[in-house]
Amino acid sequence: MTFLLDSPDLSLPLPHIDHAPVSRRTGDFESSENEKNSSNSLSVDPRPSVHEDERWRSHPISMFWDKYRGENPEDRELPSKVRKFYKKQDKLIESLQSTMSLLKDADGEMEERNQTVRHQNRVNNLLIKFTFLLNLLLLSSKMAASILSHSLSVISSLMDSAVDLASGFTLWLAAHQMRKSRPYSYPTGRRRLEPVAVIILSVIMASVSVQIMVEAVQTIYNMAANNQGPPIMSNLTIGLVASTIVVKVSLFLACWKFGRGESVAALKNDQLNDSLSNSIALIFSTLSARIDGVPYLKYLDPSGAIIIGAYIVYSWWKMGAEHTRNLTGYSADPAFLQRITFICVNHHPSIERLDTVRAFHLGSNFMVEVDIVLPRDMDLHKAHDIGESLQQKLESLDEVERAFVHLDYEFAHHPLTEHKVQ
Repeated sequence: MTFLLDSPDLSLPLPHIDHAPVSRRTGDFESSENEKNSSNSLSVDPRPSVHEDERWRSHPISMFWDKYRGENPEDRELPSKVRKFYKKQDKLIESLQSTMSLLKDADGEMEERNQTVRHQNRVNNLLIKFTFLLNLLLLSSKMAASILSHSLSVISSLMDSAVDLASGFTLWLAAHQMRKSRPYSYPTGRRRLEPVAVIILSVIMASVSVQIMVEAVQTIYNMAANNQGPPIMSNLTIGLVASTIVVKVSLFLACWKFGRGESVAALKNDQLNDSLSNSIALIFSTLSARIDGVPYLKYLDPSGAIIIGAYIVYSWWKMGAEHTRNLTGYSADPAFLQRITFICVNHHPSIERLDTVRAFHLGSNFMVEVDIVLPRDMDLHKAHDIGESLQQKLESLDEVERAFVHLDYEFAHHPLTEHKVQ
């Protein structure tokens, strides 16, 4: 499978080839596999047979299965880069196989997919609300621990929890606004509210963390001048912080197992950060307060606050940078372009060529643009039905937010001449 570049010289011809050689290659592959069946077997289902009504396909899935490597004991002797190549190739073939269901008329599957999406949205909203309520309870618990201990590490985790409430409310508000249908003001929906909310949260979290680090440096200076002592960590304080860690880990596991989408991903990242920050705060503040005779241990508490702040800044900067890149129209990865190409070339026997295949981020999901070449003398209603059905197939992919299929009868022009170039 080759990629389609924006060049008229690199458009992909789709001739009506004779599939007998493909069948022979597949048969030879199967017979050789039967001979080695005692020592080698495929890790997935065998290659599907090519039905009579599908022999028009220029790139059927059977063409790729004879390249499938599978679990081969002999591969252990190959160089690591070669093994990595085979694993990547097998993963691509398995991905194309899973895409085959989109090459058939599947109205029932589309409805089932839509129901699954609606169910997942309800689960995500429940997770966001439940996490918000628990964070509200944990905030009061951590506030009590901060007052009792005077620990800068615990205070930094308290500020983190306060921002958690703001983040939970922001994500809930974004999810609530996304459910409101305003087709005239937002014709394509408001799914991009999710990455915008994540970017706002990343800026807030980074700003709070930088302030924590500044306070920690000031505390170290005061301790060096003997103007400030170590924190006070009683059993009650330790218990409050430890219970917070248990709840945060439970929330992280719940988001990881049941949640999907960018909002829940940000929420999951937040719970992981809290678990790590609270653990560092508990360990560093306890060592700083309860071990006597080692004067330098008192610096562990502000040092822990600096570590917590630096980790939070890096984590949220990374997430914010990724969503900013996606909002600016970053291109899809090659594996996704291969899936789009595979769907297009196997969509209809009248498609002669693929002129252009393009996919780029439109927030969390992708915008897909495809130019297909049809016969010059084809009736308009037939060409329309081919293009519209292909568009519906592409938009049935979970990663695709919008797809546009352009119909053409020649491919000699350069694709950039069709649009305004900025």
